[in-house]
Amino acid sequence: MLPFMLYDVMVIGAGLAGLMAALVAQSKGARVLLVSKAMGSLPLTSGCIDLLGYLPGRRESFIDSPYPILAQIGSFWPSHPYSKIGPEKIRQALQFFKDTCSQIGLPYVGDPDRNLLIPTSIGTFHPTCLTPASMKNGDL
Repeated sequence: MLPFMLYDVMVIGAGLAGLMAALVAQSKGARVLLVSKAMGSLPLTSGCIDLLGYLPGRRESFIDSPYPILAQIGSFWPSHPYSKIGPEKIRQALQFFKDTCSQIGLPYVGDPDRNLLIPTSIGTFHPTCLTPASMKNGDL
């Protein structure tokens, strides 16, 4: 038997998406193999979790409250993954992420009902749904 046949799920890539995919599969009882070539860019990110900061083609103003727009996104962007997943599954996924991070001592603040406006290192503002608790006082 080949070594990878000992697993139910094999996730390739240890970025945030790969880590969350592996964690969700493992939490559902799957035997998971996570394969990564290197560390990737995860340590270089802001740590923020964006949901919906701007509407497509309208970068001049940010979205203050992204969650209500999720139910409408299919009407103007039907192929977007949010249209296929739906608002409630997105809320559940964000809560799973927050709970997981809290359990390992990396608490996050925020929720999908209100974007935080966080300053960036280049002097702009970044609308984001969740941010590490250490950054919560940066909300403008």
